[in-house]
Amino acid sequence: MKTIPVLLCLLILVSCGSDQSSKPGIKHHSDEIVIETETHDYLLTTSYTEEIIGLQVWQIKQKEKKSDQMLTLFTVQRIWQESEPGPPSPVTSDTDIVFQDKSKSYIYSVLRQDFIENKFPHLIYKGNYKKK
Repeated sequence: MKTIPVLLCLLILVSCGSDQSSKPGIKHHSDEIVIETETHDYLLTTSYTEEIIGLQVWQIKQKEKKSDQMLTLFTVQRIWQESEPGPPSPVTSDTDIVFQDKSKSYIYSVLRQDFIENKFPHLIYKGNYKKK
């Protein structure tokens, strides 16, 4: 039964990984441009918490086209085994871009730079990730 300690060590090494996020408590996974306008790109960043069961953390970031500057508009933290809150999806109109999950438990307006609806203010908030 010497394989169990070896497997345990391998599991620990793999889970530690070398991809360290600039934000303590989360590991960066991916970036995806979800909306492009003349002046800005809007990116959906997916990360995972560094807990045993890594929970998803989504952020919507606004990037200026002519610059490398990015502003984190808001952060959504997933609850283990719950469907809400879910990942943000963009909805566009002639005057605004909003981000919301499927159940509309939150709705964020880019024009207002604030939430129109937010049922989970302890999990969904303006700005960068905050470790709970």
